[in-house]
Amino acid sequence: MEDLKTNIENLCKKCELLNEFCDLQIPKNTIKIELKELRKKAEDVANLLEETRELYEVQLPQLKIRFQEIIEKMKNQHLTVMDLLLEVRKKKNSTLAKPTESNLVTPLKQNFSKMLLSEYVNSPFVKQKTQPKQIYFINFELEINPADFELIPKYVKGRETLFELQRFLDDIVIPCFNEKYQLVHKKREGVKNNTEFNLWKLYKAQTVLFPNENFIAQDEIAKKMNKQKLDRNSLSKLAMLRHLGVLQMEHKEQNVFFIWIPKV
Repeated sequence: MEDLKTNIENLCKKCELLNEFCDLQIPKNTIKIELKELRKKAEDVANLLEETRELYEVQLPQLKIRFQEIIEKMKNQHLTVMDLLLEVRKKKNSTLAKPTESNLVTPLKQNFSKMLLSEYVNSPFVKQKTQPKQIYFINFELEINPADFELIPKYVKGRETLFELQRFLDDIVIPCFNEKYQLVHKKREGVKNNTEFNLWKLYKAQTVLFPNENFIAQDEIAKKMNKQKLDRNSLSKLAMLRHLGVLQMEHKEQNVFFIWIPKV
């Protein structure tokens, strides 16, 4: 809009210069008629440009106000949609976790289990090479608050949405923690093969880096995504999770680690 205003002002100046030129050249009879016609057209153009400039100055503030109103309305609608999505997700999770008559009668049909890490450490699962059910740790459950998401600075957030960030957390980050700490707390007899044993030893060795903390390495996230290294988009999402206080980044032993920050 500022460029348009500048262009109009430049055209007005050129019209003024053209009028001055006509004043100087009119006495020459050979071009007198043509110059008069040109001067008339230049005056018409100058008048139109002046009307355009006045309309621009009147309409621009109104357009700015309308633009801000639309942006605020879009933000409110976005928050409303995110609230609805989170409610749907919570209802879905509560439905999965709620015992039904069928799984009370035949509990073995339930193919997942939610528990605390402290419960898992003392459970029979740590000695079993094959898990009878998928395990999810309550320690790593988190729903991002839409209001907190809106507080992430624009330069960090970019064009990412709350839905995309929550999906990255649910599908990539949290499974990394779940899978790692199922293996970390295994007893030796519960490790099923050499590949898993080597990974178990590595995880055990890493625990001294951050005592009493739950953490994953950046290359573990990349592996979960079937990538050699994380792309810019994934790193941006991790930066947002750090800003929200979900993860804390640390550098040790030429590697990048992300510590899960427990909610109090």
